[in-house]
Amino acid sequence: MTERKVPRAIIFGGAYGDEDVDSVMAAVRAEVDGIKVVRITRADILAKGVEGPSPEVIGEVLRERLAELVEGGEL
Repeated sequence: MTERKVPRAIIFGGAYGDEDVDSVMAAVRAEVDGIKVVRITRADILAKGVEGPSPEVIGEVLRERLAELVEGGEL
């Protein structure tokens, strides 16, 4: 049986408000240190030049955010 690994980041979409994210992350951080937050908001998507939800653009933004964390040595 393989050992379960603790997640290194939690991804939130635009449907979650600041209070929701803060609440979840407080609970997570009470149990595990070092978890990063990756949050993709409507503003992030609009900044890419699309008006509504676009799976392709959401994926692009997510890859960019994760790459930034990896390049910065945080993941």
